[in-house]
Amino acid sequence: MIYRTPRSELQQEPDTLPWKTIVAVFVAVVALVVALVIVASRITTANETALRPSRRFPEKYLAPPRDPSGVEETLFGQRGIGQAMNRLSARELERYRWVDRERGLVTIPIERAMDLVVEEEEAK
Repeated sequence: MIYRTPRSELQQEPDTLPWKTIVAVFVAVVALVVALVIVASRITTANETALRPSRRFPEKYLAPPRDPSGVEETLFGQRGIGQAMNRLSARELERYRWVDRERGLVTIPIERAMDLVVEEEEAK
């Protein structure tokens, strides 16, 4: 941009961009990135080869892990003994059965038991 200055002895040079320098820096940056990607790839391959010389990944054929702890694993997406116990407990709460015939103890579904308790309270 050229403009007139109040002092005529001062000359302003036209504003130009050094395109050759800009292109050279861009090419150097791209070359550096490519070189770093190649080095990273070779380091990763070398580490992988050192840790797994056969280059096979047999763990993808393994069975799902067992759950010996009895911890409920709904957060982890696996069915364990904890879920099986919860389902069994829920089924027990929904059926009639004898606990002790000699003493006359039975279990009844939880919904029915709650209704009986409410009826008993209302009768008082």
